[in-house]
Amino acid sequence: MNYKIIFLLILAVSITSIILFFSMDLYIQIYDPDWHGILNSNQKIDESKKRIFIIGGSTVYSINAEHLNKKLSENEINYEVFNLADQADNPSQRLRSIENIIENKPSVVFYGLGYTNFEKFEKDNSNTILDFIYNPEEVFKNNFEILLDESINEYIPVSPKDRSLVLLKYLLRGPDDHHHPFMSFKEGEIVDLAKIRDDKETRFVTSLETKKNDKEVIALNSIIKKLQEKNIKIILFSFPYSKIMLENTDSIELENFEKMLKDKEKEFDIPVFFLHEKYADMNIWKDRLHIANNPKSIIFTEDIFEKIVKVVGK
Repeated sequence: MNYKIIFLLILAVSITSIILFFSMDLYIQIYDPDWHGILNSNQKIDESKKRIFIIGGSTVYSINAEHLNKKLSENEINYEVFNLADQADNPSQRLRSIENIIENKPSVVFYGLGYTNFEKFEKDNSNTILDFIYNPEEVFKNNFEILLDESINEYIPVSPKDRSLVLLKYLLRGPDDHHHPFMSFKEGEIVDLAKIRDDKETRFVTSLETKKNDKEVIALNSIIKKLQEKNIKIILFSFPYSKIMLENTDSIELENFEKMLKDKEKEFDIPVFFLHEKYADMNIWKDRLHIANNPKSIIFTEDIFEKIVKVVGK
């Protein structure tokens, strides 16, 4: 057996993972809503408007910031919305960039959270060298999930090469969409729920870490505290899930997730609202976890607009 080849494979995977981790981390930490890139440095900035940041994972990226800004303008509400959703985001990852968010002086932060942000992954130490040789993709996937405490079925980030190119493009030209800087905001097709069910193997969610001493809960507490210390309003909301996900989630764990958010509402005296079941039966999904970025799915954005108006007034 050629152990040199195995060593080189493991080394390549490790280096790739490190590059991916730090390129994603750097991109979100240097973000500046005033930045339009070196080549577009003469862009005018409207400093009269207060800022609303929407943060969370890819599950909240379909909240259309352009639509929100148009409606805010029509209603003469002097705020500007930026959707800072990023792939594979969870509280512990977002905590690493919260100082950058604070430095950019939002007045309000809407944070979209889901029970999958708190999913527990059991360690599997049964992988052998032969497993790696014959099925390296599965071994890498399993260990990556354990490392991040995150499923990568629907959260797979772009490759290090792509992420590095995006970072370079950001420095030179700024984001493709100024109000959606971290993810491409292209219109997507809605897929019928029946087809989604048939296309993917069943994913079960049976165990969550929602107790006060669990890692993601501690990180969420830190985020809330840091924002409140700077007098930044924070609103928590549960992001939507399709019925395919909800049907395969332990109901007791779902209740624990809801209770955890309600506890944050009382503990920190902050608004919390729930959307995780609201659109479950609607045909507005691109896959079992993500609402499609499509005019027919604008209901999600409209509901966020109603909450914004309640928070900031007219």
